Amino acid sequence: MGKILSFLKDSRYNILECGRINLDFDRFTEYKESAEHKSERLFEYPTLQKKKIVPSSPYASSIFAFFLDGSRRTYKIADYITPDGRYLPIVAGQIGVAVLKREYSTGDLRVLRDYSRIESLIVFPDQGTNENELRELAEAIKKISKRSFTVTRYNLKKEKEPVDLAIAKITSMMHNLELKTVSDLTANSLLSPGEMLVLDGSLEFRKKIDIVQFRNIVGLSKSFRPSSSLVKGKQKCDVGALVSSLQRRERTPVYLTTVENNKIGMWYLRIRETKYMSNPLQGVLKLECFAVDPDEQENGLHSDRVDTISENVLRERNVTPYGSDLRWANHIYPIYLAENYIKSCFMSDVVFEGLF
Repeated sequence: MGKILSFLKDSRYNILECGRINLDFDRFTEYKESAEHKSERLFEYPTLQKKKIVPSSPYASSIFAFFLDGSRRTYKIADYITPDGRYLPIVAGQIGVAVLKREYSTGDLRVLRDYSRIESLIVFPDQGTNENELRELAEAIKKISKRSFTVTRYNLKKEKEPVDLAIAKITSMMHNLELKTVSDLTANSLLSPGEMLVLDGSLEFRKKIDIVQFRNIVGLSKSFRPSSSLVKGKQKCDVGALVSSLQRRERTPVYLTTVENNKIGMWYLRIRETKYMSNPLQGVLKLECFAVDPDEQENGLHSDRVDTISENVLRERNVTPYGSDLRWANHIYPIYLAENYIKSCFMSDVVFEGLF
């Protein structure tokens, strides 16, 4: 038992040591972590009813100047018997955010180190702990381990596995770190009106945000649930049925989804030839933008804006990480580089688990 768990065991916590388990390997199915996308109606003007070939414009500089990716690692480090007899896991994790900037003069990508962050977390169940205790624990653990940890709690829910709830808490904190990074970039005027940032993942943040700060943000998801439904009523169909027939450069119409009263336009774009893919959904991305202006919120995203974003995403499809990442067909290279930078900054599994 390491220093941190020994300290907890010597305190009032009934800690049971277990074999350290990395929870990120072979845990989830292909679409397990993909968000459910509940669309409400078509959300594009002029109205587009069917798929569309993205127009090819003469070569110009990319509108994408920044690329942001968040990543996490999670570990079960111990079990905890609560005062009321519950047997619950304690989970630790590492979360990180990296931002890459494209230098237009050379085309090179460089890491913005001032906006790239790594944090370590320990997540306790909400039963048998309180917020005041956690703040004291964080200070004590810092003295013992010589490293800073954010100590927080996950909320238990009926019919939900506690370890899944702990992982969801760590993922939520990673998303909050992404939000803070975007806010910092905006506050420091790094995002000019003519430049955009690509954020790896969905824009469906379950937290109140100022969408004006996200005017120039495009959410790019490498995976999505093919069984999710699009549109209501007679036009209802599953995402997989709609996107499996897309050919390279084709996109779907834009659909509306609403999160925390914020309207988001989402659409699907195929960036690679179907004949080179191993399954019908490989090579398809889900793209999202917030509707910010009153006209957009009322009528939907303008087709010209959607086409411009789609065309610039298509320009990013090469170079590919083929052979280096199983998700190569759904990657754009700058996001792949950002993801790898974060992972290189994490402590190794052996070092991190050894802290406990």
